[in-house]
Amino acid sequence: MNALADPPREDDGVTFRVVRTPAGWRIVGVDSLTISTLYLSLESAMAQARSMAEVMNQHGQLARVVVDASDLPE
Repeated sequence: MNALADPPREDDGVTFRVVRTPAGWRIVGVDSLTISTLYLSLESAMAQARSMAEVMNQHGQLARVVVDASDLPE
């Protein structure tokens, strides 16, 4: 499964999606989790998203992190 190409399915658990905004990067995709932090770099946003996914995985909830290919810097 390619996390960048395959869309998440309903039974895949939680997907933290890192997206580019005009002012930086945000973590989106979980309606019940309000994340308003704006990250100035992709690396910072990915580190935070991975940390949240790791905690969820340790507690038995499947979680993953993806970055939309269209959002990647050239």
